[in-house]
Formats: sequence, structure tokens, C-alpha cells
Amino acid sequence: MNKARIVLGSIVLAVLSSWAAAGDKAVEIRKCRQVVVQVEDPGERSTGERVAEIVCAKAMRLAPMFGLTKGQLVLVRIAADQLSFTRLTGKSFYTVAVFMTRGIGDMIITQPAARLHEFDKLEGVLTHELIHLMIRRSVGRRCPTWLNEGLAQWYEGRRNPGPMPEDEDELEALERRWRSPDTPVASRRRDYRASVALVGLLMDRVGEKALLAAVRKLRRTSRPLDLDIEGRSMRMWLFRDRDQDDGVTELPLEQMLMQQKEKK
Repeated sequence: MNKARIVLGSIVLAVLSSWAAAGDKAVEIRKCRQVVVQVEDPGERSTGERVAEIVCAKAMRLAPMFGLTKGQLVLVRIAADQLSFTRLTGKSFYTVAVFMTRGIGDMIITQPAARLHEFDKLEGVLTHELIHLMIRRSVGRRCPTWLNEGLAQWYEGRRNPGPMPEDEDELEALERRWRSPDTPVASRRRDYRASVALVGLLMDRVGEKALLAAVRKLRRTSRPLDLDIEGRSMRMWLFRDRDQDDGVTELPLEQMLMQQKEKK
């Protein structure tokens, strides 16, 4: 059995045991082996079952795309009320769900079931947080926030792009805003749209398979823009010839030198 799976399983069991010891009355739902959904309000079991079905299906599909095994456990907690959600996450009413990594392991924590019923795109919300979880497990904290959020938006289905950075300086500014807790809400909304626009550009130019393969390489580098994707750096794909194809085909250096010698 995979060592990481054993460790994660032990963590989840420890979390469930600690909640039980503390008198936690949450209902535990399992629709598949790798997903555990905890519903703090026992009266909302039906919502928990729906969440479990969605997460089971999505986790099975997404895990291999990020180089992970399908059997790694995913823990979801549905808060009983707003007070519980805020206590667990530190987030307000405006946040629907949160992916968190703490000492207890990886978790997705959602708003109360009644709040979730307000969203007709519950599947998208859960997919968004699952993408964050998959990226964290695949490459740790090495994924740039703009790419992490852009991918989460893309797979959630929110593909309404906005103006994107025109050069590396603007991209660095975008990343700094993502990492700052003081970024205004209006700016954050623009940053979401800029991030998904960047991911959409990469999807169009290199394709999903090549992009996700590059994401998996982030664990081994601290320079994301230098990542090789289909023979070119991510930097080149993002910023060179963005608006139009100039029709120029670049030859490898060795071949260019050879042609120069032949001309002489």
C-alpha cells in the first residue's frame, strides 16, 4: 500500500477520533473509499450525500491528471452554521467553501447546507476546492497563486477572462496581490479574471495535457516561468507573440549555425 496513503489515512482517522472524543455529533458519509464527508448538522444528511457523490466522482477523475493516486483520502466538512464555518476557516459569509491544510491534514470546509442550497453550481464550487487540494498534494506550495487560482477557476467552469498581465512585471504584481490579505475585493475579482485568462491562454497554446504535465514539474523548480512546455518556456508561451503569429519558425541553435556556415 502507498506510504503516503497510509499516513494520510492515519491523519484522517486521528481527526475523526478527536472530533468523536470532543463530543462531535457530525454524521459521517462515505460514498466511496477515498472520500469522507462530515455533516455537522445531522438533519442535513441528504446534502452530505450529494456532496459525497460529487467529490467521489471528481476526485477519481482529477487525481491522475495531477499525478496522484485515486485512493488518496479527501475529507470534507459541512459546517452546521455560520459561526462554526467562521471558527474553522476564519472566513465570512461571502466565502462558500475553503480548502485548508493544517496539522490535521487536507480538508475542504463548506458553508452550512442551507447556504449551499443557494448555489446551483455546487459541483463547480467543490471542483474549485478539489483543484487546490490536488495541486497542494502534487507540488506542495510551489505553484504560483495566479496559476493555482486560474486552474481552479478553469475547472470550476468560470471562464470569463479579463485583461491579463502584459509582461513579467505585471505578472509579479498580480502574484503579490494574490499573496496580500489586504487586496480590495474589487481588485481580487479582477485578479480572478486575469488568472483564468492566463490559464486559458496556456490551454489554447499548449493544451491541457502539456500544461498539467508542466504543473507537476513545479515541485522541482523555484522558477515557474522557466518551465519547459513543449520545447518552449512558460514565459515564451505567455508573453511572446501573444496578439498574433508572425509566421516565423525558430530553428534550433545548432541548425541555425550550420546554415550560416553553409552560406559562407
